[in-house]
Amino acid sequence: AVGAILERLAFHGAAERGGIKKALDRSEYDASDILAKVVFYALFLIVLQMAFGVFGHHAVLIPQYLETGKWLAPPSVFYTMIGEVGVSLFFAITGFLFWGKLLHERGGPDWKRLYTSRIFRIGPVYLAVAAVVLLVVFVQTRFSLQEPASEVALDTTRWLALGALGQPDVNGYDDTGRLLAGVTWTLMYEWLFYLSLPLLALFARGGRHLWYALGGLIACCAFHAVLGRPQAIYTGLFFCGMVSASLARRGWRIRPGSRLAPALALACLALLFTQFSTVVGVPQLILLGVLFGAVCLGGRSTAPATTPARPAGW
Repeated sequence: AVGAILERLAFHGAAERGGIKKALDRSEYDASDILAKVVFYALFLIVLQMAFGVFGHHAVLIPQYLETGKWLAPPSVFYTMIGEVGVSLFFAITGFLFWGKLLHERGGPDWKRLYTSRIFRIGPVYLAVAAVVLLVVFVQTRFSLQEPASEVALDTTRWLALGALGQPDVNGYDDTGRLLAGVTWTLMYEWLFYLSLPLLALFARGGRHLWYALGGLIACCAFHAVLGRPQAIYTGLFFCGMVSASLARRGWRIRPGSRLAPALALACLALLFTQFSTVVGVPQLILLGVLFGAVCLGGRSTAPATTPARPAGW
């Protein structure tokens, strides 16, 4: 696609007249290859910006909340999608990294170190923020019990569980989680994924790990198609990352210089933002998986150094 556009714009002639072609005569690259790489990494940065788009999403929601007292949907589909796509990429990245670690360690990582690192990575900041939330709650309720002490203690404990047990209302303070703009809801899914790693490790030891990852993704699609539960899509996003990790482990990549990676990424983003108002759905899950795979496998090999990479026939 990029090559066709360059040809229409007479890019090759311009490169020759400008001296670029002569400068690259002794190189294995030509101007079009370099431009294709620039486009790919530009799209890669766009995907990163989508992840940071979560902040933009909440920057729109919070003024609405302060003005109306209601947590409403963003005023446009764009702001809805920029937040949801960002969160989706976070889930996929988690699946990619930790499934990749299991594959590299052949299903036998240092579990103590893995979980200790997770606790100390998430815990300090989360507990500091949770302490501020609980302080605000008790100040607003004038340090008097509005509910039975046992219920307040249970809800407080759930808040201190690093997001794994949700964020319930505390001491009768309605919508306690809104004090954090609801941003910590993803931690429950992250912790469920971390706790599932010992089970997933059983499937990471053989040579069929790609099929197991694909099977999990297909199962999530089926559950959502039958039950319509968004949890199936959120779980499927982890499997999207796992599929990409398995492909990378096997040495599959999109051929360097190919226009396919940026074309796929751009097409997926365009379809997500123009055809859907939420990421919850099987077609959206597939598009997000292809988008993430194009970024992970495009441009250069993402396989471990010990695995010889082979270009995919794409």
